[in-house]
Amino acid sequence: MPLTGSVTTVGRVVRVPKIYVFIDSNIYLNFYDFAVEDLKELEKMKTAIGNGTMALFVTQQVVDEVWRNRERQIGKTMSQLRSEKIPREYPVYARDEETLYTALQKAETTWQKARTALLDRLRGRAVGKRLRADTVLSELFASVKVWKRRADAVARARQRVELGNPPGKRGSLGDAVNWEILKDSVPERADLILVSGDSDFRSDLDKTQVMPFLKNEWKKDKKSEITLYTSLLDFVRKHQADVHLSVEHERVVQQNRLVSQLEMSTSFMDTHAVLSRLVRSFPLTDGNVERTIMALKENNQVGWIGEDPDVKAFFLRIGRDQRMAIPSHLMDELLSRYAELRPQSEEDDPVPF
Repeated sequence: MPLTGSVTTVGRVVRVPKIYVFIDSNIYLNFYDFAVEDLKELEKMKTAIGNGTMALFVTQQVVDEVWRNRERQIGKTMSQLRSEKIPREYPVYARDEETLYTALQKAETTWQKARTALLDRLRGRAVGKRLRADTVLSELFASVKVWKRRADAVARARQRVELGNPPGKRGSLGDAVNWEILKDSVPERADLILVSGDSDFRSDLDKTQVMPFLKNEWKKDKKSEITLYTSLLDFVRKHQADVHLSVEHERVVQQNRLVSQLEMSTSFMDTHAVLSRLVRSFPLTDGNVERTIMALKENNQVGWIGEDPDVKAFFLRIGRDQRMAIPSHLMDELLSRYAELRPQSEEDDPVPF
């Protein structure tokens, strides 16, 4: 039977199929290459992992391959950046356009200086393992269980390679080790999504499918299906609704925490600090709209500073953008405090003649 997780969003529980995913090391290494992959997608996945709607399987083999090949990948891309050239010479007649030609020469000098500065900065960050990709990958690996290489899995992987069975190439155990660990660790009857750009997993006849030998083996041993995506972007596009729902759930959970802090605020300083974070969580759920206005009404650490610019701006935004979610008695509370929310009266209208 399908395995599911659940999230709560805007007061209701939604059943979401739990996604089981394995991402190959070549995909992670793309974040150090010229690629269309977006680190934001990994950050979204971390949120989905945190709330239980996704299980990401990471093996020690993958972690080692990423950190082992990281410098080589960075070195390759930086070398390419360094070798990119702009024209060194122009035909003599180009100088006839003196103004444009001079502007171009100045722009080239500026570009060369900026590129040198960029490469120096990137090199320093890469050496110190301070690239954004380093941070995101380190946090992702730290947030999940990393499956170790057990001796029996390595022995089975070695036997696969010696027999010529996929995945992997003769003399290389990495893919085979990952495959054996996945067969041991993924729950039975759980469909697996495999994200890999490695041809060792792909069908020779249909590049979008897992190699039939592996697909049949997985179905026989795990009683489930295995699906291949050759890029993280393709996977996210296909499962965007599930990933978005999990991210939305996390946003609402965090919003609920902040509203609770606002309700319990014991100082003006706390109120300002909470609102500075809560304003980034708009739109508020209907329930949180009511709770924040009640905090303004009942907690003097909020109400007494209701005219402070940040507090006033926060409640004006609620009154204008989420007016339909405000019960009439709470709307009266806002109107009594903030005249800006009142509709223009007929008396204020210009005489129509």
